[in-house]
Amino acid sequence: MGPGRSSSSSSALRATPQRRTERRSTWSTDVLYGLGIAVVLFASGTIVWSTKHLNRLNEVSRSALPNSKAEFLGVDAFAKNDKTVLQKEAAVLLDDIPVPDSGDGAIVPYDLSVNFLQRIIKAPGAPPEPVLVEHASKARVAEDFLPVVTPSSVNFRWRHRARVGSSYEDATKIKGYRIIVRRHQHASIESEYNLIVWDYVKEFNGSTADDELPHSVAWASRNPPTIGHILEWMVQVWDNNYQSSTSSWTKFALGPEKEADWKGADWIVHPHDMDTFDTANKLHTKVKQFGDLRSECKNWKRRRPLPLFRMKLSLEELNMMEGEQISSALLVMSGLGSFRASFDGVPLSTSGPVDPPFTDYSKRIMYRGFDVTPFLLEDTVTSNHVIGITVGSGWWDHRPITGMAKPHYLPRGPVTVIAQIIVTFTSGKTRVVGQSSGNRVTNWQVARGHIRESDLFTGEIIDLNVFADMDGWDTTNGWQGDAIGINGNDPYRNINAWVRPVSYRTEVTHAQRKQEMAIK
Repeated sequence: MGPGRSSSSSSALRATPQRRTERRSTWSTDVLYGLGIAVVLFASGTIVWSTKHLNRLNEVSRSALPNSKAEFLGVDAFAKNDKTVLQKEAAVLLDDIPVPDSGDGAIVPYDLSVNFLQRIIKAPGAPPEPVLVEHASKARVAEDFLPVVTPSSVNFRWRHRARVGSSYEDATKIKGYRIIVRRHQHASIESEYNLIVWDYVKEFNGSTADDELPHSVAWASRNPPTIGHILEWMVQVWDNNYQSSTSSWTKFALGPEKEADWKGADWIVHPHDMDTFDTANKLHTKVKQFGDLRSECKNWKRRRPLPLFRMKLSLEELNMMEGEQISSALLVMSGLGSFRASFDGVPLSTSGPVDPPFTDYSKRIMYRGFDVTPFLLEDTVTSNHVIGITVGSGWWDHRPITGMAKPHYLPRGPVTVIAQIIVTFTSGKTRVVGQSSGNRVTNWQVARGHIRESDLFTGEIIDLNVFADMDGWDTTNGWQGDAIGINGNDPYRNINAWVRPVSYRTEVTHAQRKQEMAIK
């Protein structure tokens, strides 16, 4: 009994923990099973709720995002005209233009540029304005650098930044943008014409692969821009919450693209300088001997002092369009080697000593553009204007010395300039004035000036006595009427002797000149 009871008791004691373990295992399984069902039910409910909520938001978004440009801009005036997508252009009313630098959107557009060129109001490190003569104009150019592009390639670019205090969600994506381009005109001009030349809206709805902000926006108007027009543009951007912000206006101009676009303009030089070509050595394709360099030095000295060019612009020439008022005026100019431009005695740029930039002159020559509208609209007693051009050697007519890296490959010749003014009237029509070819060269004069030598590395040598005697040469008071002629062949005896320039003509063909000037 004892051993049996003891055995039975021992068996019972061993069985008790086993039953407890089975109960605990069953309870844990039930709990995990229940939690799994709860998680599945919760996930299913969340998916159903999210689907309904997102569908509702999508319906609200579709109702908020318009199908037409008029609705997108909140303008009812376009409801009858714009029946396609937002990309379609349309003429806009003047009162539809948004206020620049306005809006509460989370994305702010800034840093506008055209073809990577930006308008520069005041160049960093620019020197102060020099002391001007008494009769100089009171008008000033509005910028140190005006971007000039050609009509065949106009590309708009800008940058974005988040508005301070805006939410992250609103600033994460752009819903659309709008580019407005209009003709620029002086603030004193009142015009009844519609100045808008292109108005473009793009919406991003995520439905296509190209619904992303492009690297640049190309001009896509049915009407290409007009050469000579000075335009201004702005951009309006909508953030992820359909709130907009606008940039400020910025200017650019359309300049000549082909040689034929320089209507009536020709490269002009001092008459004596055309006789300084070394006709015996037209092509600089081999290393020069000492005798060749001596001949080049002699001809180079005959082209000193450097000439000054000026052109008189009369009121009669500007007012050839009856009943039209001047809206803007673009002066385009270039020179070899370098040039500095002035209008009625006022410098037009602080970067003159290095204009134009160095290029392979056998292929292209850069030019500058200046908005001279304030000078033409200035309320003065005089009806004429004078454009002055001071030239330097630059890379074009350097001193012929040995020891340079392949000096025979650098171009050399008389300094020369080309310029014309494209006047735009309130109707949008343009007229070219100030040409320098044919019988129109009578408006131009050239004389030996105060710069005896000009070099990009060693600076300039200036005759201060001549500089004082020629004070005001680029104003109407300094104009001497008809050219007074040349006093012999000595250039130093013809200082301040104003004569008519001549066209730049040589016996060297274009193919030869290209071979001569090409960078080897």
